[in-house]
Amino acid sequence: MSATGVIVWGTGGHARVVSEIIELTDGYEVAGYVDDFAESETFLDRPIFGGRDRLPDLLSDELSEFVVAIGNCKVRLEALRHGLSLGFRSRVWAHPGSCVSAHTKIGPGTVICPGAVVCTHAELGAACIVNTMASVDHDCRLADGVHVCPGAHLAGDVHIGERSWIGIGSSVVEGKKIGSDVLIGAGSVVNRSIPDGVKAWGTPARVQKGV
Repeated sequence: MSATGVIVWGTGGHARVVSEIIELTDGYEVAGYVDDFAESETFLDRPIFGGRDRLPDLLSDELSEFVVAIGNCKVRLEALRHGLSLGFRSRVWAHPGSCVSAHTKIGPGTVICPGAVVCTHAELGAACIVNTMASVDHDCRLADGVHVCPGAHLAGDVHIGERSWIGIGSSVVEGKKIGSDVLIGAGSVVNRSIPDGVKAWGTPARVQKGV
């Protein structure tokens, strides 16, 4: 039986990771890419079909699966919602070297990278990234578009709002809440809840004024 083709939206570094996950997933292969800013006709030896305006023409019974491979949380979530509104499907993509509990709920278009761990009864929204060697512990709640960067760790029962970015190597103490559109700087330790729309970093992490 032939493999199911997948359209990847994006041609940057994260697209390389996502493409490898697709190729390691039985029954799937990368059909090609879309990118509004592509400067070539191919990426990783597959065609670049054009920008987002090409998606309606590409949708067919044989080509209806796509994934957004863009690091920017806001852009990634908007792109996923756009593709879904056109009738595309987007499954959960988990690298075979990751560990994801069977007792989780994960939304469409979420990507679990190599070495990442998602523990029991966690809930992840759509278009999330749990990046290389990151961990999401039991009963965490991640809203749509969250990015847990490489080596970041969320203890149990952490709640994170839409489009928030948890920087590389950061740690979030159990039971804390991080709002929407938050940026947690690299290497931070979050031991208190963080409101919406701010940047915070440090050990312990503090909201940074005037940035």
